[in-house]
Amino acid sequence: MELNKNVMRELHPLPKAEYSLNLLTGAKILSKLDANSGFWQIPLDKKSSYLTTFITPFGRFRFQRLPFGISSAPDHFQRRMSQMLEGIPGTICHMDDILIW
Repeated sequence: MELNKNVMRELHPLPKAEYSLNLLTGAKILSKLDANSGFWQIPLDKKSSYLTTFITPFGRFRFQRLPFGISSAPDHFQRRMSQMLEGIPGTICHMDDILIW
């Protein structure tokens, strides 16, 4: 995809497994939430939306929400999820999975 060659990534790393496992020390009850189709919950601004235009036999279409396949999508999604859960004790976010204890 030519778009991915020109996307500037924000590089928001995933938490390391060792870090996450250390936080679970002493936890007795765990639950996992899955943000189903999480990328699609993030709207694109109009300018970015035009960059996702694609052509089909039925016409041109563009994404209105963050599509899978954009190279910066995982970093952007992880950053937003981390910001939402920041300061909430007993939570870890790893992409679209939220672990609660």
